[in-house]
Amino acid sequence: MQLFVDRFSLPPESKVDQFYKAVVQMIAEDMQPLSIFPSRKLIGTTLIPNLYESTRHKIETILSQVKYVSLTSDVWTSLNTISFITVTVHFFDIDLNLKTYVLTTRKLESNHTAQYLSEVLTDVIKKWNIEDKIVAIVTDSGANIKACAAHKLNNAVKNALRSDFDESDIETDHTEDVEIMKLVKMCRSIVGHFKHSEVSTRALHEKQEQLNSPILKLKQDMPNRWNSTLTMMERLLIVKEPLMRFQ
Repeated sequence: MQLFVDRFSLPPESKVDQFYKAVVQMIAEDMQPLSIFPSRKLIGTTLIPNLYESTRHKIETILSQVKYVSLTSDVWTSLNTISFITVTVHFFDIDLNLKTYVLTTRKLESNHTAQYLSEVLTDVIKKWNIEDKIVAIVTDSGANIKACAAHKLNNAVKNALRSDFDESDIETDHTEDVEIMKLVKMCRSIVGHFKHSEVSTRALHEKQEQLNSPILKLKQDMPNRWNSTLTMMERLLIVKEPLMRFQ
């Protein structure tokens, strides 16, 4: 260690002591401070492929012992406008614990027709040898896919809770709908304010401490999940008192 310190001409004695302590602590925590990291090429061409193969083998072994599985799939586009499909398998193990594994994220090389997507899904299913185990495949409501009932229900509720509504478009006998939309819009506005203001968030936490209330953050809902709107409003009710006293 002294040779290492002398070679790199570290600063005065006090700094050397600090260096010793830091290295000893890193060794004690098994952080391997003097390790030589593998190159990017080695990681990309050897380590990651080896990890993939070993992980794939483990999942194949697990799936071979499972009687029934369900799949979910989704087509998405990366920031550089490349389309992919991700297929995920779901099942219960022997202890009735829900298990989920991503089987593939594959680049789509052709137009997203129903026939092409069917061929891709079929290929994935065959490669994982689960043709006789599938009880359901859940997707979204894309025009090129059989619509998912749960996704359609989600879209219906999402439309009912949308914040960009125009009151003039709603019939007079649906005034309750307007009030619900206004309420949701107000809740989103409150949460949005705290999400974009560190000062307000800190002040709210201080108010929670003063009132001996749980220190909880507000939750922003997600447009694609209507139940997240329920979660957002439930959290607002929990922190109602600190919010009412917030200035």
